[in-house]
Amino acid sequence: MHQDERYKDGMTQGWIDQIQQAWIITQATGRCLHVGCGQKPIEWAVNIDPNPDRSPWADHDYNVCDLPFSDDRFDSIVSSHVLPAVQDLYAAMYEMARVLKPGGYMAHVIPNWMHAPARLSPRFPWQYQHQGWYSPQDFEEYMETYGDIFRVELCESFPDFEFSFRVRAIRL
Repeated sequence: MHQDERYKDGMTQGWIDQIQQAWIITQATGRCLHVGCGQKPIEWAVNIDPNPDRSPWADHDYNVCDLPFSDDRFDSIVSSHVLPAVQDLYAAMYEMARVLKPGGYMAHVIPNWMHAPARLSPRFPWQYQHQGWYSPQDFEEYMETYGDIFRVELCESFPDFEFSFRVRAIRL
């Protein structure tokens, strides 16, 4: 699907992307780490993306599973459509916890496979996703694994669509 093609309810991918990105930007507070920035870096954040084709937009090509930052360095960590593509999510979650200050927030936009339209294309390589959360509830149950590190404060579909959901968790 291209940016201007419409889903059955009239929404375009471009419109959905704008809503998701606007929410991520509102969560990027203080000293922020933007994981998997893609082509949409946040001006005041440290933008990382390990994909070589994203180097024009990323500040660094760091991998979220092995961050070179000191402990408790960031006030917030944000990502959009990144967590399902991480091979070792356990390592990534602990690395994000390590560099996030106690009381800091992480916020993620995550594809909802139950409602997401088929997007098998070079732009949306779903076949390479390692996690497949089918609802916000699935992800919230997954986060219970990290209950001694994070407390989920928000885990819900976007009000206007269910193709993805948003999560906000505080580091304990």
